Amino acid sequence: MLFLTSGNAFAQELQARVTINHNQVQGTDVSVFENLQETLEQFINDRQWTNLQFQKNERIVCNFNITVNKYDQSANIFTCTALIQANRPVYNSAYTTTLYNNNDRDFVFEFSQFDQLEFNEEMIDNSLTALIAYYAYLIIGLNLDSFSPMGGEDVLMRCMNLTNNAQSLNVPGWKSFDDDRNRFAIINDYLDGAMKPFRQLQYDYYRLGLDEMA
Repeated sequence: MLFLTSGNAFAQELQARVTINHNQVQGTDVSVFENLQETLEQFINDRQWTNLQFQKNERIVCNFNITVNKYDQSANIFTCTALIQANRPVYNSAYTTTLYNNNDRDFVFEFSQFDQLEFNEEMIDNSLTALIAYYAYLIIGLNLDSFSPMGGEDVLMRCMNLTNNAQSLNVPGWKSFDDDRNRFAIINDYLDGAMKPFRQLQYDYYRLGLDEMA
């Protein structure tokens, strides 16, 4: 199971697969999309997002299926939609169940080929790393909620803090009250006190239900 550690023997939390669908974009060297895919997978999977230690078989399997609707080559701006999915293993079995599944219609970012992605959650100045970090924290937090009551609170608060710091980014999806289904709304609503019974239900369903039946 998961536990806090102050040592140096960390294991990454996420095992992500990134796919880039660029069929709608014509006349562009496909290497930029291949490089984006490789860069994102490395950024997500090699980074230690929290101070939790995950065993190799506990890493959260997730998928980022990104569809490029428009690519402004002169400004290096990608206008995309992204289907983000995460699975949770059922304890002591070969089964997995869906933990998170959402289609982000405002997945807009800047990326130049061979960019090196760097991230500081207290200084959000890059839309791509902000997007990835948001979903990393959200997925990890939801996973922890499924193993203990409100277990993901600290990580989900980091997601909320990131969202607040991303308000200055000049891209859609971050602004409070702009859209009741955008990234701000999702994390803000989930952390609302009124959601505690639902979060408890998540634990009951996964840990006390599926895990116990396996």
